[in-house]
Amino acid sequence: MLLATAWGPRHGGINAFNVALARSLGITPGRSFGLVCVVPEASADDHGDATRHGVALVALGSAPGVLSPGDAAQMLSRLPGLLTDRAIWLGHDDKTGPLALALRQQCPGSRLVLVHHMAFAAYHDFKKAGSTEPTQPEREQQRALFLQANLCVAVGPMLQQQLQDLLRPTITTQVEMLVPGLADPDPDTVNLSHQSPHNFTAFIGGRLGSDDERIKQALLGVRGYGMAVKVAFDSADSQHAMCRSPSLRMRGVPADQHHRVRAEASGAAQQVLNCDLADYTEDRACYLRDLASSSVALTPSRHEGFGLTAWEAIACQVPRPGPGSPAWASGLRRCCWRW
Repeated sequence: MLLATAWGPRHGGINAFNVALARSLGITPGRSFGLVCVVPEASADDHGDATRHGVALVALGSAPGVLSPGDAAQMLSRLPGLLTDRAIWLGHDDKTGPLALALRQQCPGSRLVLVHHMAFAAYHDFKKAGSTEPTQPEREQQRALFLQANLCVAVGPMLQQQLQDLLRPTITTQVEMLVPGLADPDPDTVNLSHQSPHNFTAFIGGRLGSDDERIKQALLGVRGYGMAVKVAFDSADSQHAMCRSPSLRMRGVPADQHHRVRAEASGAAQQVLNCDLADYTEDRACYLRDLASSSVALTPSRHEGFGLTAWEAIACQVPRPGPGSPAWASGLRRCCWRW
């Protein structure tokens, strides 16, 4: 019984992780368990995709993007045939973990699995700079939640270690680590070439202008790339990879932020820099196609517990070897750190 706030990548990486996990479990050969994913709302396409992967998708008809402990009663009334003492509730950190805990408490004998996605202590103060809101309550609430789980799972090694530190010395059991599988782009819609693009393009994916900007640092990537282009042109090496029609491709930029991105990029490059900007899309084929046709992907976050954007870039074979690769990679790192 997986609990998420959407089927697919809506509302962030946790839901992208959840749908990939659900699909993988759903097509497990010879599986002997039922598989249900509960979300606030779902489209006909969502239901069709879930069914193709062996997942029963249940939409509660509640407010989009929200699942709270108050939804437990409605869920229990919708799922009477599935509520046995062998039910396993899977919640994602403090997003759907409290609901998963409430459901286990109302279903004696069922079990609770919690997936750790966010290490609040690692970035809270930076994200809330200037705020009087304390870090401790958020951290303690997360700790109290995971202490009640039958199984704690963390995404990747960094979060595994951070959750172990959070739970010590109360808990002595091992926190299990889960590494997501690589994305598997459809070869009919995403061309994975073994050669780098002729014209240099840097890719940044995310949600510019969100409350997480201080952590995600999208504009840092924009400025860093602009500075790297300037270094390349100042080198007077016409064969430099970044001198070949450089472009910045960003996905997740609202229309009202386009002017700002262009101004930041061109200001750092000290020349007009071509920008290919588009708002957030749930079309995974389109997103992976844009990523796969880029020269390099940037993940400028201040803190990433796992880094799904970088993981997707690996799956899309980005970056690829090409003329001048060591030079532009070194220059880009130097410029980003200097900024």
